[in-house]
This record gives sequence, structure tokens and C-alpha cells, in this order.
Amino acid sequence: MSYNPKSLKNLKPYKKGEFSKSRQVGRKRGSVNRKTLVKQLMESELDPSQLLGETALRIGERAKGKTVYEAILMSLVNGALNLDVKSANALLKLIDKIDTEESKKPTWETDNRIEIEIVNPPEDWGDI
Repeated sequence: MSYNPKSLKNLKPYKKGEFSKSRQVGRKRGSVNRKTLVKQLMESELDPSQLLGETALRIGERAKGKTVYEAILMSLVNGALNLDVKSANALLKLIDKIDTEESKKPTWETDNRIEIEIVNPPEDWGDI
């Protein structure tokens, strides 16, 4: 392919400090990351009046006062106990993911405590 300066004459060089929507990088100011938004929604309290469908309403009434995340987990556990293979599979995958994430934690974050027992303390220590 050859270089043709006539085909590039409509292009203008970018001037430093000049704002251009086509050169905008990243999210717009004030917008929330999707992961943060989903996390906020999952941690919010469940409002059964916003649910559609009979099954969702029944689950919503039982999960009143709980978070959306807790209601979904209740639904998965209930489905798995009623021999729903898809619910059981999703629940097992979630448990495996939680287990692998916890095993990746650094040792200083785990709750392993070291106990030291002094068997024969010197007499000048007195009562410890």
C-alpha cells in the first residue's frame, strides 16, 4: 500500500491540551464502575414490590429484609434441595470459587494464630 498525502488532507493534528471527545480515555467523571454498581445493587435491601412473576414474588416475600445477594443464595439453595440440577451446579461453582479465592489469600490475612507456652519460666519473672 502506498502513501497518498491527498487522502490525508482532511486529518488535523491533535494540539496538546485541547479536549477532543474522540480522544477521551477512560470513564466519564462521576460514572461508576460496573463492578461497583453491581456490588451496590447486590448489597441493597430487597424490595419485593419491584419483582415480576409469581415465583420471584414468593421468594421476595420470604427474603424480606435481606439483601438481594442473600435472596439469590436462598433461591439457589432452595432449588438445589428440590433437585434442580442447574441450581445445584451454580451453587457448587460459587462454593468452589469462594474456596479458591480464600486459598489464594496471603498467610498474613488468614486467622492462624501462634500460641506460645512457657513451660519452665525463671523464678525472677514472678507471676505472669
